[in-house]
Amino acid sequence: MAKAGQPTKYNQKVLKTAQDYVKNYADYEDIVPSVVGLAVALDVSKQTLYNWANLPENAQFLDTLEKISSNQERRLLNGGLSKSFDAGITKLMLYNHGYTGQPKEPDDDDEAPPLTISFDVKEAKAEIKVTNAKP
Repeated sequence: MAKAGQPTKYNQKVLKTAQDYVKNYADYEDIVPSVVGLAVALDVSKQTLYNWANLPENAQFLDTLEKISSNQERRLLNGGLSKSFDAGITKLMLYNHGYTGQPKEPDDDDEAPPLTISFDVKEAKAEIKVTNAKP
């Protein structure tokens, strides 16, 4: 039984272009590699790229999309650390790679009470008592 819908545009030329994009994304006028940049380069939608990557016979294409993500993360880290990229945009984009930014400041409710340590020295033995400490 034949598949419904249009025939796929995926072929070896598409794969070669995708692999070239990973290495030469700047030639495609992108500052960082991205899936949307590849979609524009191939003149297809992002969803089409994901559909192609999800087919078992297109394992090389899936690998190419993963390389785009890894290269983007690396470029963002380097650009952010060197301050050559806008900090806000870099932080926003790195969030998509699992980075969460600076540790959250505790709220007043989250703060532990001040730690009090008292010493009671009796004869030749010392006793340490800790109070007001959260477990």
